Amino acid sequence: MSKARAVGSATLLFVGMAGSLGGLGALVFEEIASLAVYGVGVTAGAAWLSIGTYRTERAAQAEKAPPPEA
Repeated sequence: MSKARAVGSATLLFVGMAGSLGGLGALVFEEIASLAVYGVGVTAGAAWLSIGTYRTERAAQAEKAPPPEA
């Protein structure tokens, strides 16, 4: 369940950021080329942020987990 929660959190963050900034870009930019460059930047930024969130949550969960028995 812990991995699913981390994936869900990262996915929600990615979709929220890409959706909100993508919608803003669609309203601001009139040229397709500018909108495409902006879209690539938004996608890269959202991916970077969501991957960082996923790694942070997994590291925090690993610290809480008991050590494996030998």
